[in-house]
Amino acid sequence: MSIFLKNLEIKNFRGIGKRIVKMEKFEKINLFIGENNSGKSTVLIFISNYLKEIQKNTGLNFDPSQNLDLSMEDTNSPIEFSSNMSIELYQAGLDIINKEKRNKVMSFFDDILLNNESILKLNVKINEKGNLEKEILDKNGELINFINMKYYHDCLGDIAGALSVSLSNTSTPSTIWREVIDDYFRLFKSSLQPIKIIPTLRYIDEVGNPFDDYSGKGLIECLAGLDRPDIKNSNDRLKFRKIENFLRDVISNLNATIEIPTNKSAIIVEINGKRLPLENLGTGISEVIMIATFCTLSENEIICIEEPETHLHPILQKKLINYLNKKTSNQYFISTHSASFIDTPDAAIFHVYLENNQTMIKEAILNSDKYNICHQLGYKASDILQANSVVWVEGPSELIYLRYWIECVDSSLVEGIHYSVMFYGGRLLSHLSGDGEEQDDSEEEDVQRFIQLPSLNRNSLIVMDSDKKSDDDKINNTKKRIKKEFEINGGYVWITQGREIENYLNYPDIQEALKANHPRIYDGQDKDGQYDHAFYFKRKPKSGKIEDSIEEKADKVSIAKWIVDNHKQSFTKLDLNDRIYGVVNFIRKANGLEEIEIKPPTGD
Repeated sequence: MSIFLKNLEIKNFRGIGKRIVKMEKFEKINLFIGENNSGKSTVLIFISNYLKEIQKNTGLNFDPSQNLDLSMEDTNSPIEFSSNMSIELYQAGLDIINKEKRNKVMSFFDDILLNNESILKLNVKINEKGNLEKEILDKNGELINFINMKYYHDCLGDIAGALSVSLSNTSTPSTIWREVIDDYFRLFKSSLQPIKIIPTLRYIDEVGNPFDDYSGKGLIECLAGLDRPDIKNSNDRLKFRKIENFLRDVISNLNATIEIPTNKSAIIVEINGKRLPLENLGTGISEVIMIATFCTLSENEIICIEEPETHLHPILQKKLINYLNKKTSNQYFISTHSASFIDTPDAAIFHVYLENNQTMIKEAILNSDKYNICHQLGYKASDILQANSVVWVEGPSELIYLRYWIECVDSSLVEGIHYSVMFYGGRLLSHLSGDGEEQDDSEEEDVQRFIQLPSLNRNSLIVMDSDKKSDDDKINNTKKRIKKEFEINGGYVWITQGREIENYLNYPDIQEALKANHPRIYDGQDKDGQYDHAFYFKRKPKSGKIEDSIEEKADKVSIAKWIVDNHKQSFTKLDLNDRIYGVVNFIRKANGLEEIEIKPPTGD
């Protein structure tokens, strides 16, 4: 996974004031969505200007003549940022530490700072003179201070010996501590990959300019070099082919080719025997090919992209983000005000907004968070729900399985382009689960609103657990109502033949996944039946007890990821084979594609 910058906290930078803005988990694709002038480019500017300088320069200070981006509300406070780094990353970077002191420093981090697999936080302040002040915070965000702490004296003494630094008493370990902080800072720098930015204004200019940034200057000559590389750079031809294949997907023509003429005057696209300059295909096509080219040229880098949706139709936006996600190796930080990116699979979505004239950033995790973003941007619900097909699932684990099963049967279907996934959750789950409790008026209203959704998009599909405890058990009334409404509106309804979706998995694979994800407490299988809870397992006895007990709270998402990552799938269980082909053909029909033939189930 291309995740080089894991998290970030920023304070006193541009529109961000004294209230710390926390982004606790970055993914490969990170989207910063907000209204104009909300500060959605703030993080990109910080990464592309400040982290880039830290990553590439050996010096530890910034040039104050460059007008540092201090907070607009308090120019006297230093810019401050923090980022976490785990012990694994520290070990990976030990080669930059002097071999003679490596073991002592490593022991210090292992035994004292990082016991119990905790994580430390590097905190850096940049004042108005460009000077850097570095600190290390503990897992609670508190400054680690070794002054007058007898507990650390012996370990610090060992490190002092390794560093050839004298340690006279417990009140003066600052020199040794400074060495440790500097090592930690250098390791943070080494963990960052090269950083580039694709600006808002992009254009393909005339021949002759050097290709030294990602604005479009020199792009024609760069592509010419990829098309006809010398022997030492023969792999560049593969990059050219990737760009060409992306063009074919964008314009829906499998025979299209790209060529650069001898005079390098334009990028020529040949379609069915006709040769046209790229810009003749439309500004949107030219724009999306340009961005895809930049991101293909970069490998294992951090790329910041400002407003990639400019001139792009929503379908082109989705195709671009899918290409970046599936076909490139970079980590992306993207500022946008387009809702078309909001359902990007596995992306981290951050809502950027103003609160008391300060830029605030909050991760959008729940559907309600994403809805609020769309509402603030001026989108209507119908704008979002008019995807070619909308698939409703209960939660993240169901999404992981369904996405994987669809790809196994028809890898040409792409989430975010051919279908979008929505979660039904919250109080509605209790009505779908068959708990037998009566509904109050507000709960009935929730169900009533939900069953109206297929009328907004007739290509709606829903997957529901049956929750049956035996073969004689009945589907509850709420599920029956939903099934009826979806089918009346032309939708597809899948109610599991077993108790829940996990009953479609091979039971030995479930046990292997449970043991791998819960090694400390897993002690054996429970029951393997069509209507049993497939994820219940026997746990090891707790201290003081003789008999083991049944564990009912396995991490379903981690198990689902393990099953998928290890390709543990068979379509032989229950009616899974027929169901997944039904889902695939429903989505294909919604996209105007021909149905595919149902093949016999494969697997153990």
